[in-house]
Amino acid sequence: MTNVTKKFIPEDIDRRIVPLWYAIYVRSRYEKKVAEQLKERRIEHFLPSIPRLRQWKDRKKIVQMPLFPGYVFVHIKLADKLQVLNVSGVVWLVGFNNQPSPIPESQIDDIRRLLCHPKLIEPSSCISNGRWVEIIYGPFAGIRGKLIQHRGRQRLLVGIDLIQQAISVEVDMSWVKPIETSK
Repeated sequence: MTNVTKKFIPEDIDRRIVPLWYAIYVRSRYEKKVAEQLKERRIEHFLPSIPRLRQWKDRKKIVQMPLFPGYVFVHIKLADKLQVLNVSGVVWLVGFNNQPSPIPESQIDDIRRLLCHPKLIEPSSCISNGRWVEIIYGPFAGIRGKLIQHRGRQRLLVGIDLIQQAISVEVDMSWVKPIETSK
């Protein structure tokens, strides 16, 4: 899913000294532990999670589950990447050709805004088809993504391109306008 974003990462930016968002891949079921350690080390991070009902043999409980299992996001300068890689449970910084790849801040911001209404969103797989739209009314005004049809309803798919994962939210067709892709 290639996201049409309002903000992009300039090529000439010095990633060693300018903090950007990066995805870190973590051991299975270590997302919360890694986030706690990042907090202790005062490293800015983001672990998107949503409440989900879990059932055990003897009880039911609502627990916060990671929205993107296996990933935590950090806002760091690349010069500080060893501080992140030394956190117990961190496997690697996600990227290409052995180089961590930054995530546009607009993608992180859009996920944060959608998480303000956790009952409205659901995890989705990234889908390559769909048309690009921007929400122009309501609490999600300004968020861009792909409009897809799921179970007979229109949903906006918003994702993190780098990890190929997304979330979706149901939208009213009168609240969106088509946008042209820049790619």
